[in-house]
Amino acid sequence: MKSLKSLIKLFHSNGNFKPRKSVEIRKKKGGYLVDRMLSSGIIQTNRNSKLNQEEFEINPELQVILFQFLDSGVTTPEIYEIIRDL
Repeated sequence: MKSLKSLIKLFHSNGNFKPRKSVEIRKKKGGYLVDRMLSSGIIQTNRNSKLNQEEFEINPELQVILFQFLDSGVTTPEIYEIIRDL
């Protein structure tokens, strides 16, 4: 759960989730979870990227749930389901 939270924090900036470069995400401490998060749909590739490098973004359908998880630290049933899928 700690590594999930740390990876989600990488996308969080100024109260919003921002796209991040795939290289930047993979080299961080929880980077081994990136492939699992992609396959489970927590993060997705950013198709609107203006860079030549691949970018990841948080799935817009999960942004509210993940923001509440970061903000309050309360583990909801949706978060348990996400963790189970990993």
